[in-house]
Amino acid sequence: MAFFNKLVRYSAMKLDQLRKRSIIFRKPLVIARNVNKWLNRRRPNAARGLNETLRPVYDEIQKTGFAPADQLVDQHILKKLQQNANERLASFHQAAATPTSTRKDFWRMILTPEDLRESSPVVQYAMTPDILELVTAYLGSIPYLSRLELVVSQPSEKDRWKVSQLWHKDFNDARMVKLFTYLSDVENEQQGPFTFLPADKHDPKVSMFPIHKPDSLLSQNRDLTKKRMILGAKGTSFLIDTHRCFHCGSRILDDSHRVAFIATYTTAAPYYRYDNEIILDGIENAEQRAVLRT
Repeated sequence: MAFFNKLVRYSAMKLDQLRKRSIIFRKPLVIARNVNKWLNRRRPNAARGLNETLRPVYDEIQKTGFAPADQLVDQHILKKLQQNANERLASFHQAAATPTSTRKDFWRMILTPEDLRESSPVVQYAMTPDILELVTAYLGSIPYLSRLELVVSQPSEKDRWKVSQLWHKDFNDARMVKLFTYLSDVENEQQGPFTFLPADKHDPKVSMFPIHKPDSLLSQNRDLTKKRMILGAKGTSFLIDTHRCFHCGSRILDDSHRVAFIATYTTAAPYYRYDNEIILDGIENAEQRAVLRT
């Protein structure tokens, strides 16, 4: 019986590997079916027009896959976003909050359907002009806001780290950007900071599988002394290409919790099919509408 269970798990793992490898074929198919739309979204020269504030941020994310974004986000909308999060946390109960998935039971989603209206602070924050201009330059096309998350990370035991608490890369797209903003203080390692290894084209390739790698496995191919932990007070914001950079987070070891806003930007033809579920309230600007719809 034990052998049979192992065989079933091994077969399921192999099928999942085949499924994940096959996603690379979706992108060219989507582009081929929507050539004109794809061409209309392309902005190959967008980086040339970046101002003196955006240019160094662009250069840094091009080089390492990461860049601070504190100066780019809209502080006025951030205050509204923070207020929303505080109100949710005031009534937050572990049993009542919704886990993002059964595998990620240490993450609780506090996003509501009302947050997904185009006019909400959550969506408007992700649509900050400087952020969109920077991401457009980095992707070389008008981005698609494929996912919005407002999550609470909860404590877990060190020997039970799993999924995104382990080192991994995201495979949403060949080139992508995530905007993170802490909505709680993350000022030490115990509070589960986002941690990453800067991208380096000279690093040796690492096998795609297993997707999520413990420190002991990744350290065979990467120097983990180069890892960077993003510490900061609530409001700390940063951009990262999670496809290029190995990363992990939510390794909370004390009795606190970490609250974070996350916006994911991909091209209009990502490897996975995404529906951001955002409700449009009558947006008229064509480029902004393109960010919210593929």
